[in-house]
Amino acid sequence: MGNHIQVIVDVQVASSKLSDRILGVGKEVKNFDTDKHSNQYKTFLQVKANADRLLNQVLNDYPKKAFTVTQGVHQFKVDSYRNGIIEIPLELKWNYNYIVSFNEALKILEDGSNGLLTPSPSNVTVMAKDPKDWVIGSKNQYKFNDMIITSTIRDKMQRNKPNILLTIKDFKNTITFKQCYVPDSVVGKKPAFYDLGSTLVVYGNQTEKNLIELRLTNMEEAIKYIHNIELSVVDDSSCP
Repeated sequence: MGNHIQVIVDVQVASSKLSDRILGVGKEVKNFDTDKHSNQYKTFLQVKANADRLLNQVLNDYPKKAFTVTQGVHQFKVDSYRNGIIEIPLELKWNYNYIVSFNEALKILEDGSNGLLTPSPSNVTVMAKDPKDWVIGSKNQYKFNDMIITSTIRDKMQRNKPNILLTIKDFKNTITFKQCYVPDSVVGKKPAFYDLGSTLVVYGNQTEKNLIELRLTNMEEAIKYIHNIELSVVDDSSCP
C-alpha cells in the first residue's frame, strides 16, 4: 500500500498434552467435575479446530498445486482414415514443494506416538525425493490417534482426483475448446500416485508420461483458428 508492505503471519502452535485421549481425572468417585471437564473438552476441541484449519490450508491446494504437468511439443498427424490428430506429450508428477508442505503439516499434527508395542489406529506414509538431490529419497511415517485427520485427507483425495485440462485459444485469446483427461495413474492403468488403504501412502516419486490425442470435429477448418494449446491440473469441478 504505497511505500508500505503489510505482512500477515498465520501461526500454528505445536501440539500440547491436551491432545491426549484422557483429558482429566475426577476428584471424587461419584461426583462429576463438570466445570473442569467442560473447560478441558473445550480446550481440546479448540486445539483440534486449529489442527483442522492448518490441514485444510494444505488440502485446499489439492490437486491443482499438488501436481505439475510438463507439456511437450505437439505433433500434427493423420490416421489411416485421413483424420487429423493433434498429439500432445505430457509428464505428470507430484509437486515436491507441495510434498514439503504436506510433510510439515503432518509433523505438527501427529499425535499417535503410543510406544513401540502400541499401534496407532491410523497412519500416513509419504515417500518423496528432492529433485535437486542425488540421494535416493526419504520415507516419512506419521502416526495418528485422531481418525478425523486421516479421514479428511483420504476424502479429499478420493473426491478431488487430479485431471488434466486441455485448453485451446484462438488468436484473440478466446477459449474455443476445453476437455479433461483422467491420468492413467488415477484409473489404474499405471502405478498410482497414492494408496488410500488402511495406511494412507503418498508415492511422491511417481511420474506418469503420457500422450493426449486430440481429435476435433471438422479438423480442416478448426486448425485455422488454433493459436495456443495449454495443459493444466484441475479437479473434477473445473472440468467442462
